[in-house]
Amino acid sequence: MDNNRICIICRKVKNNSQFNIEHIIPESTGNKKLTINSLCKECNSKLGKKVDYEITNNIISELDRFTNKIKGKSGKIPNPFRKGKTMDGRVIYCDENLKPRLETIVEFDENLKKYIVSAPSLEEGIKIINKKLKRSGKANLTDEQIKKIRDESKVKIKQPIMQITRETDLYKIEMGFIKIAYEFMYYKIGDKYLKDKQGRILAEILNNYIYKNIESNLDSIIAELPYEKHKKTSENFKKLGEQLFGNESIHYIQIVEEINKTSVFISLFSNFIYSIVVSNKSYNLNNAVCIMNAKNGEMNMC
Repeated sequence: MDNNRICIICRKVKNNSQFNIEHIIPESTGNKKLTINSLCKECNSKLGKKVDYEITNNIISELDRFTNKIKGKSGKIPNPFRKGKTMDGRVIYCDENLKPRLETIVEFDENLKKYIVSAPSLEEGIKIINKKLKRSGKANLTDEQIKKIRDESKVKIKQPIMQITRETDLYKIEMGFIKIAYEFMYYKIGDKYLKDKQGRILAEILNNYIYKNIESNLDSIIAELPYEKHKKTSENFKKLGEQLFGNESIHYIQIVEEINKTSVFISLFSNFIYSIVVSNKSYNLNNAVCIMNAKNGEMNMC
């Protein structure tokens, strides 16, 4: 019995013991069942760090994972609201229950010879002042001073608008979709895809990226829908998700075949939508479709 086989990314022949389970759609986006066992451990690990990470930890994915309570490999649900800024530039934090907390501000007024403290509560403000006094080698506030602070303090109840700024590298996102398309095509037709010319190109693009950090030209390989069509398609996916799973956030993969061309159409969380050319010929797959509930990994028609 032959205990060796080819890794579909690096294309090296390795022992079976050097392979492990690969989630075609990243596990941290809710996928539990759509997997292959055709990547060596080294390629799998590098794809996870350089490609899957970008799909699971961008702001859009984090919002969906937060809403659907999808845990990552650490067992934690991401919090996209963990840190932001108010309209006037003050730092604001939110916990997992979306309870806001403004960053504490402590300033010393040289003219008044007083500390000016802005804190989430009066009690916390008093604690902060005592810490400052202790560090300066001075005694804590007396009961009389605390009473005066309570009498003179101004309590403001605010409902600040939170601004969140995050950068997303679209190339890294696109690489994630190419990985999904390539692996899904292999999932459907198996080893004969290893001989496909376009399949070899996709494997080389992924291999060069994760091992050499080389960014290839993807113009003829991947395409995003125009805005209006994207918006309409996204709405349709949300309706489909409600009908099938009672949850509008779904992952959708479809193989679309034309004459001398096969593409994989992918939508994640009913938001990200891309089409990737995976072959320059047809395999008679009859437009195979996979629909997944992002919330619990339940699959339909796969």
